[in-house]
Amino acid sequence: MMYPVLDFFKGGGGLLIAVIAVVHVYVAHFAVGGGLFLVLTEARARKRKSPALLAYVKGHTRFFLLLTMVFGGLSGVAIWFTIGILSPDATGKLIEIFLFAWAAEWVFFSVEITALLVYWYRFDTLSPTDHLRVGWLYFAAAWLSLFIINGVISFMLTPGDWAVTGRFTDAFFNPSFWPSTLFRTFLAVWAAGLFGFVTASFSKDREVRDAVLGFYTLWVVGIGVAVLGAGRLYLSSVPSFHLEGRYEFAATIPGLISGFTGLTLVIMALAACMWLLKHRGLRKPLALGVLALGLLHMGLFEMVREHARKPWIIPGVLYANNIAPRDAEMLNQKGLRSRSPWLAGDELTGRNLFKVQCLSCHSAGGPINDIRPLTARYTPEGLDQALAGQGALHSYMPPFFGDALERQLLSRWLTEGLHGTKSPGVPQADPAPEIAPETEKTPVLLAWRDTQGNGRLRSPLFTSEDPVPQRVQASMVVPGEYPEVVMEDLEMAVESGETTRPMAFDDDLGTWVLEGEPGSLNGPCLVTATADGEELNRVLLPSEPDATRGCFHCHGGAPSPSGIAANTAEQILAAHDKNSGTSLSSKAAKGTPITCARCHRGNRPSPSAALHGWHNVYMADKGEASCRFCHSSSPERPPAFFSGRHRKPMDCTRCHGTLTVHAARLLKPLSVPEVVPLKESMKTTLEAVSPRDAYVHLPDCLSCHEGFEPPSADSLASMTTSQEEQFSAMKDEMEALSCAACHNRAHELAPAARPGTNRQAVAYMGEPGVMGRITCTVCHAEEPEDEGHHPGMLKNR
Repeated sequence: MMYPVLDFFKGGGGLLIAVIAVVHVYVAHFAVGGGLFLVLTEARARKRKSPALLAYVKGHTRFFLLLTMVFGGLSGVAIWFTIGILSPDATGKLIEIFLFAWAAEWVFFSVEITALLVYWYRFDTLSPTDHLRVGWLYFAAAWLSLFIINGVISFMLTPGDWAVTGRFTDAFFNPSFWPSTLFRTFLAVWAAGLFGFVTASFSKDREVRDAVLGFYTLWVVGIGVAVLGAGRLYLSSVPSFHLEGRYEFAATIPGLISGFTGLTLVIMALAACMWLLKHRGLRKPLALGVLALGLLHMGLFEMVREHARKPWIIPGVLYANNIAPRDAEMLNQKGLRSRSPWLAGDELTGRNLFKVQCLSCHSAGGPINDIRPLTARYTPEGLDQALAGQGALHSYMPPFFGDALERQLLSRWLTEGLHGTKSPGVPQADPAPEIAPETEKTPVLLAWRDTQGNGRLRSPLFTSEDPVPQRVQASMVVPGEYPEVVMEDLEMAVESGETTRPMAFDDDLGTWVLEGEPGSLNGPCLVTATADGEELNRVLLPSEPDATRGCFHCHGGAPSPSGIAANTAEQILAAHDKNSGTSLSSKAAKGTPITCARCHRGNRPSPSAALHGWHNVYMADKGEASCRFCHSSSPERPPAFFSGRHRKPMDCTRCHGTLTVHAARLLKPLSVPEVVPLKESMKTTLEAVSPRDAYVHLPDCLSCHEGFEPPSADSLASMTTSQEEQFSAMKDEMEALSCAACHNRAHELAPAARPGTNRQAVAYMGEPGVMGRITCTVCHAEEPEDEGHHPGMLKNR
């Protein structure tokens, strides 16, 4: 059974606990260190026989009593009340584990209160020796309270062997206990000096004021050095994975540590100024300023500890949202509503799921950890995918707990509910107008676009690879009893836009070829064959299809029919900078072109490997839906660049494998640290697949079409082992024609659905299809009896 969540503070539960806890911890440390200061200063006053200094100690004691016992006690109760409401499971677990420790702490706390009351009320009536003994008794009891509470607090960051043994001693004397005890002791003693500056600055006795301020300066500067040293020792006892994040803002914890160190030095410098200043009026505001900086100093330390602990309240036991990892499988199958009657029926809403999953750290409109700016760029579908992979790479977040329905409800409330964001859908460009120049029956001109680089990622700010030229290929066949492929004494040209460029015969490919700069052949391409100035034939190839990318679902911006919009590209580079510590955004803003492959090469993951490996964490094994989400399509409409005959009976996974298989093939040969987290969720798949290089090893047609026969219903393609085996490079068995000359390119195998792709087949055969499937008399004088181009070509008509 899960506890209900009380949503009573707009700032969020995390902020409420932080405000109360930091103030209380600051005062609580003063309560320990201040006791030491009191007895040392009293002993000094009695040794000097200084009534003025002794009067100062008595006045400081009254301030100390009211602040630590009254305010400190109330704020301590406030902490218990707050954590009991916001983190009831964690509170109960800490009571269960440390029951006798808490009992002992209450004993020491009772001694502490009694001793301080006696110290104050019998200040003038006890003998000096007995009075100092009471002061030392107070300090000992206060430090022992710190000793015990530190055992609980350090356990919440480094539980050590307790998870295995379950022993109280392993929980209490955990790996960071002794370094933390030393550090907090120095921090407590240091805090006494910061509070002391205030009472000393407001003292009316100049002799006392000057003497005490000099003492406090030495106190703060000397103990400040010890705080820095003990702090480093404490950090060394915390496992590095708590302090370092590979795929999150890596500067967060180091930045907080640097801030803590820098602020310590600043306070030490201001303490020296307090002693050097002679003007009493300046000392007061400076003393109050130093005290405020001390509160910030304590807050920075607590932020380091909290950030290091994320996403846990107790590592391995309870996440920050009070959900135990042992319940994950059950909750993901049956949903959170199976454990919480407060989510049943009409109460199962995105708002209530937010309260259960997120409210312990986030607010919806509060001053810190506001969820609204964090979700503003997402579409509902994009946030649904982000929630599915939450916590896998960004380890400061717990995983999402719940089934698909609850995840969808939460994602829709965080997008539609908070921002009014609805999915804009995938834009569909208007089809190019049909231009139908005549295509003569003879000679037969076959033209097609090469698939080289067709699917590579391009945007206004970056490209995944160095510019890849576009290619148009063509073959000319003179029909007859023995058809002849024309390789010379011919002029071939491509007209695109207002530019006409000649083609050249490539002996290796065995075709006429034109390569153009990226984008130069995007429009309709008119391929013309001439000899001795006489036009022999012409073929019009339709425009390259627009390839909208689904990046906008998660990275914001508007969908663009030409790929990725500029504002989406900016967010993608910003995310890369955040996750990898790069500075691509600033470079792109200055006009520097970003080419991903300049870094993603060698043993580092290629752009394709990095993209598919990263996104597999969020969209693993969702079938073709994983492909469609990024490759701009919907169940009703496949991507524009995939319009061939395979699109209806099959989906992307039959040739490329699932996203997990696809990513595993690309990542398998790599061993750099960046890919280790990406491989963690696909260990079984990695063992089963063969490695591949992007754009080199491609789906092998003949692995499904064995012997050129139709594939079985459950066929799955394997990868080619060399570039010569790629479909775009394959020729028929006579080495006469490229496979694409008759079949068209891989994603638009004839017959294809995109307008204009069937124009040649209709002109030569009267209906769409593979050249020769309906009749071979396009090139042959009569129907041949043998299967010269490849086996099965006649039988499988």
